[in-house]
Amino acid sequence: MEQHEPDSTDRLLERSSLARPVDLLRCTMQDVYDLTHAVMHATDLGSWSTTVPRSVDALVDDLDALLGVALDAENLDLTAELLWSWPMVRLPWTPTARFAFSVLSHVHGERGFLPGPGFDPHRHASLSAPAATAYVLRTSYHASLVFGMLCAAMLAEGSPSPADSTPTPARTPDSGRRLLELIDLEPPRTWRRLLRGAAPDAAVDPDLLAPMLLAVALRRASDRSDLPATRRLLGLAVELDLAEGQVVRQSVSLLRRVAALARVTPAHFPAAPTSPTRATLARDDGAERAESRATVARSATAWSTA
Repeated sequence: MEQHEPDSTDRLLERSSLARPVDLLRCTMQDVYDLTHAVMHATDLGSWSTTVPRSVDALVDDLDALLGVALDAENLDLTAELLWSWPMVRLPWTPTARFAFSVLSHVHGERGFLPGPGFDPHRHASLSAPAATAYVLRTSYHASLVFGMLCAAMLAEGSPSPADSTPTPARTPDSGRRLLELIDLEPPRTWRRLLRGAAPDAAVDPDLLAPMLLAVALRRASDRSDLPATRRLLGLAVELDLAEGQVVRQSVSLLRRVAALARVTPAHFPAAPTSPTRATLARDDGAERAESRATVARSATAWSTA
């Protein structure tokens, strides 16, 4: 196998997104694409054996969480790119990666292609056969191409099939179900339908996916700016022995920053005067804001030794 020139490539890797933790709560889809493309360039699509400039465990932890983010965004194109990292970097397959691969395989088997981010099934169904084919090529060629390259890379490198990998037991029994109960309150997603058992080939014990499910729940809470929900999820993470992940550390850091801001804001940023017509609303909102600040402050105190 051809080797890269170590000095120049390693220096570039140390300055790339591959060397840094991902902001799992606020990263954009483009941020994640930047990471997957860093892997592609660092390994020459898997042709080069590359030493990752960070802990492999930390990278896999990020990738597992990002698979949850991509699946929850219904972005199968990005899911395929993330999964391609496994054979390119020769990472050990995880339960989350196996499940994500089964979701892609099932959807591809159903449609004959992998829908891209711009694909609308209702629009597709309304088109004539020639127009529908053109629509698929326009919206889904890249996702289908990446999925094919993922499968080819797995075969070329002798990567174990995701189905053959040894699962990692969940730390606490029933942890997956308890997290899914929270996620089920949200709008349905394809991955959730398949996990529920709609497709036997994608079925998996939810407990094995508990870290990914926690990442999805915390990401959704962050998207809603729902700090009380974030605090409750962190408490549940401690209870389920899931408190050491990167997404948990970032969520704790978020609450600490907001709590610090809540303490200094009244002193350094006086409230703007309110007109008489807004005074009543301001008093009503004030009680709610005070309770929110108190909740966050209590959370930060509880996690001060985390």
